[in-house]
Amino acid sequence: MNNKFKAALMLAGVMGLSAPAFAGTLTFSDTLDGTEPTWDNPDTGATTLTGYDTFEFTVDTSGTYSILSFYPGDTSVDENLDGFLSLFASPFDGGAPGASLAFDDDYSAGGIAGLAAFDGACDGSNCSAFEATLTAGTTYTLVQTSFTDVANSFGQPLGDYTTTITGPGEITGSPIPVPAAIWFMLSGLVGLFGMKRRS
Repeated sequence: MNNKFKAALMLAGVMGLSAPAFAGTLTFSDTLDGTEPTWDNPDTGATTLTGYDTFEFTVDTSGTYSILSFYPGDTSVDENLDGFLSLFASPFDGGAPGASLAFDDDYSAGGIAGLAAFDGACDGSNCSAFEATLTAGTTYTLVQTSFTDVANSFGQPLGDYTTTITGPGEITGSPIPVPAAIWFMLSGLVGLFGMKRRS
């Protein structure tokens, strides 16, 4: 083995050891627009049927994951979605959902103490957030809904939301995230290709 090859291997090893570890993050956006199926949310205590969206996902590493849904809008005039977020073990049945694993109505319940980093994004009425301990390989269903089916002093039954799931492992759902390392590699390849074309 020549010295140049040994040096290259050592450099690769050092880079591998010093490479930053990226926590898994998955973000998606959608809208409750009134065309969704409806359910009687078992966690609200209210007897009202609200529209809901579902999002199935799995994680490849067991651990604690943070889930945040942000409801954009002018909260001073209650234009944002009066959102409610719940997590279930799949399969999920809106007609008989059972008890949720975790839930939060506009940042008023759930593992809030562990979500201090979300305070900058939420003012207490335009988001829902919680932490949950998830098991690798299990399929979970995240349900985005509203607290009631009518407008109230907290917001609207319909509206936009953006949800972010963050944790120690890769999170796979729809849409499927592209890991940061792949973006770095693709950027490098594009740069090399551009340099080669110029020479």
